[in-house]
Amino acid sequence: MTAHGRTRSSLPFIALLGILATSSASAQGVESPRVPLRTARQEINTLRAEYADLYNHKNATALTAMYLPDATVIRSDGSTLEGRDAIGKALAEEASSWKGMTLASDTLRVFGNTAWDVGTLSSPDEAGEAMTSHYLVVLRRGVQTWKISSLAIVPGTRTTSTR
Repeated sequence: MTAHGRTRSSLPFIALLGILATSSASAQGVESPRVPLRTARQEINTLRAEYADLYNHKNATALTAMYLPDATVIRSDGSTLEGRDAIGKALAEEASSWKGMTLASDTLRVFGNTAWDVGTLSSPDEAGEAMTSHYLVVLRRGVQTWKISSLAIVPGTRTTSTR
């Protein structure tokens, strides 16, 4: 067989290898195409607003679904919740006492399918005084949506108004 004949007969083999390589990459969760940064930031802003809305409506079930199965929450008292089931159980137990909150992002960084968001959480305490805490949340994006991977809350301070 001549060199020209070998090249011509190997073209189908090379094409097959190309198809197999791309299908194995997609089977490993390599997303194509990547989500543009502007889209990712908008999705995370929407997720943050939905989280606050669900909290204010005391919907612990929907909040629980926003966490990854292996998520971690470090609470303001220093206790840790490991896994979506433990987080969901705690949210369900505490939902009846929630008084409402607002979230405001100070810094949002996106690195591919990972993001972190730092901001403030404002809510009233038992006496109705405004409390401000700080949060750090790490998010991971799956094929369709962002989910909470970890959340840490720094204890709050009372917000006093000056007269």
